[in-house]
Amino acid sequence: MQLVDSLQNAWHTIRGNKLRTGITVAIIAIGIMALMVIITAIEAINQSLRESFSTMGANSFSIRFKERQFRVGGGHRNNVTKIRKSNLKERKSNEGRTITYEEATTFKERFHYPALVSISLRGNFAETVAYITDKTSIKTNPNVTVQGGDENYLAFLDVMPLAKGHTLVIPKKEVDLIFDLESEDFKNLWGFAQQVAKKVGAAMPCVRVGVAVIGLEVPHAHIHLVPMNTMQDLNFGNERLKLSPEEYQEIQNKIINS
Repeated sequence: MQLVDSLQNAWHTIRGNKLRTGITVAIIAIGIMALMVIITAIEAINQSLRESFSTMGANSFSIRFKERQFRVGGGHRNNVTKIRKSNLKERKSNEGRTITYEEATTFKERFHYPALVSISLRGNFAETVAYITDKTSIKTNPNVTVQGGDENYLAFLDVMPLAKGHTLVIPKKEVDLIFDLESEDFKNLWGFAQQVAKKVGAAMPCVRVGVAVIGLEVPHAHIHLVPMNTMQDLNFGNERLKLSPEEYQEIQNKIINS
């Protein structure tokens, strides 16, 4: 009964103050519409920024040391210290100082932003990359250039390529047969291979990037990504290319920057 009386009193108040009621309703409606417009605009701006950055390949970022490509004075570039006119020495820059593995892992542990943080290595041609397993230390072929990697996988150019841009994708986990990988690792390996294949296809002129899993060459699971224009390009009986270190470096840079 009290609810009915309250509603009746409210209705009589509204009828008796039509102008005030109209103004109040209009203000509330305008406020709601303004809020919806602002939220829609913010979402549109965010979406536009995400799309713009994605097209530039900027939906991720890398932290790495930047080495100087020139000398200042007669000393070693890492030992150069600038001096102001007041004869006060400036603090030496960290430019040129290599980021250690301990520093990288410390950053990874302290970085709590909702994103995947991984540590990877980019080696130069003719360097040897080694990783430690539970039993022993295993080294890669010193003629293989490591060009990228993520938390669990690596991608590098094949030392005996079928075509320019022939890339191998491997899991860091020591597994011989690719189908012996855990289901989640298997799925993620192919997801990583997909990302690499897109960059290879964008960097190397080809009709498509062929995929092959052979597994007879080395006892470690790996996926071949081969730029191809005909079916014959994916024939592992073909004569392998012999590329110079400069050619490997050029191909690597094209893929990384694609």
